Amino acid sequence: MGIELYAKIEHLLDIQEATNELHSYFLELLAHHRPVTLLDVGCGKGSFLKACKAQGIHAVGIDTSHTMIEWALKDKLSVSCQDISQTVGSYDAITAIFDVLNFVPPDALEEFFDEVSRLLAPNGLFLVDINTLYGFEEVAHGVFVH
Repeated sequence: MGIELYAKIEHLLDIQEATNELHSYFLELLAHHRPVTLLDVGCGKGSFLKACKAQGIHAVGIDTSHTMIEWALKDKLSVSCQDISQTVGSYDAITAIFDVLNFVPPDALEEFFDEVSRLLAPNGLFLVDINTLYGFEEVAHGVFVH
């Protein structure tokens, strides 16, 4: 499924409860690291950015979906429509959560991780989640499990 198609149907997926639970889990992990700056790769509409901001983290987001970025900009979030390779700076933490890696083509994964390494400050934290066929068939069964 393409990024723009996902952006158009996300509201139909009834995933808000799972999204909130996932965000809480990642914020818990971040609390132990105490980052000052965070880059959210694949930030979507920016709901995780808002949660980070509420925790005092200076969070910025990038996404390749123009539709998602337009929604995030309505909330006055610090976001831009760009690929990670176009991103500059150094971040205490980088997140790529809620299926971001599922949208990275397999032949681009090495480059993606190289870019994360380039942007991550020394001793920085990279948080990512991955969905697998096993997870969908044997674990999830239509629910969020952790």
